[in-house]
Amino acid sequence: SSPTNALLGAVSNAVVTIVENDVEFLFGTPLVSALESAASATVTVWRRGGSSVTNTVQFAVTTNSTATAASDFTSTNGTLTFKPGVTNLSFLVPLLNDTNIEGSETVELALSSPSSGTALASSNTTAVVTLQDNDSQFNFLVVTNSVAENAGTLTLNVRRTGGTVGAAGVSYATSTNGTATSGTDFTAASGTLSFKAGETNKTVVLKVTNDSALEGDEGLSVTLSAPTGEGQLGTNGVAQVTIAEDDLYSFTLTTNAVSVAENGTNVVLSVRRSGATNATTVKYLATGVTAKAGTDFVASTGTLSFADGETNQTVTVTITDDTLIEANETLTFALNTPGTNGVLGAISAATVTITENDAALALSAATYTVLESATNVVLTLTRTGTTNGTVSVNYATTNLTATAGTDYTNTSGTVSFAAGVTNGTITVPVINDSAIETAETFKVVL
Repeated sequence: SSPTNALLGAVSNAVVTIVENDVEFLFGTPLVSALESAASATVTVWRRGGSSVTNTVQFAVTTNSTATAASDFTSTNGTLTFKPGVTNLSFLVPLLNDTNIEGSETVELALSSPSSGTALASSNTTAVVTLQDNDSQFNFLVVTNSVAENAGTLTLNVRRTGGTVGAAGVSYATSTNGTATSGTDFTAASGTLSFKAGETNKTVVLKVTNDSALEGDEGLSVTLSAPTGEGQLGTNGVAQVTIAEDDLYSFTLTTNAVSVAENGTNVVLSVRRSGATNATTVKYLATGVTAKAGTDFVASTGTLSFADGETNQTVTVTITDDTLIEANETLTFALNTPGTNGVLGAISAATVTITENDAALALSAATYTVLESATNVVLTLTRTGTTNGTVSVNYATTNLTATAGTDYTNTSGTVSFAAGVTNGTITVPVINDSAIETAETFKVVL
């Protein structure tokens, strides 16, 4: 303005544009996720710092990718041209859908070669595209299973591995290609297990029938089929199930202790069979403890054969009556070696007590001494052997050097022992005379 000695021309003012030269490029979203089954993944690049002129930047896949080019995606690279006013551009990474169970994989992309006057940002110059595996695989968690016949149910776990981002399903069915019979040993089952997104485990509940037939272990199979939702069958698609036999024979005695008098001739022991009712056997043996085979009882061994449906049998052990005075004696009667699928029950052995029936009555001493002035002499009788029942014995005095009526009173009678009583007495009066004489004797005879 205000020129001196001059005029202002046609262009008397000018606009000066300060061009921003601090332009940088970065990925708008450095972490991108896409389903393996999607056609492509979209990646966005930002231009930051200015957009008044045209700028370019290149992108490409790096070697840090875990996904495989040509199998999981189509490798891509190129140049993005940002025209004036444009601040972001996107490009596509083509994806390839396969059937491999491989888990999530990644594609790494990097920016490079920004145009003159621009630069790469200090961060977010690489982006990672995560390919989510959509392929599920179905397997039984355990392929060899066993369940007791009386358990009621067996639960089988079906595991989904691989991709779980979407819904998927698999069918199952029992089959009688084993020895188990549908309707008799188990309830036939079939159906479809539906997995929601993120679910990895479902169960199949198999119902087992408890019968009373003795048939041994039996088997069946449960098979997976017809997977849906990008699913496929794994190597463990068939579960084998063994139904373990629980129907056993149990042999037991009806008592674990029994007594028999020595003169009782024999003792009868009862053997009871419970559980399965098929024909079977069990052995037995009678052995002496304090009683002696051949003297106190007849040695006994053998086999009991139970017919189909038979539940009770008896064994007779013969007792020998002797005349020996002895204490009560015992023997053991025991079951052993049950037949196939047989077991011994709670009482597999019994103690047999042979009670002594012979009693002996005797004086406690062979000689007694008494003063002539003592009035009487008391002799003790002892009872040995059995103390069951009432026993008695007669007695009488007889002269030796003493004279009945002068030195003692002739005495006779009976001593009785009630049950359980082991001692008795005999009293003989002694006569005190004034005669001077040597010691005299008399005898008491039972």
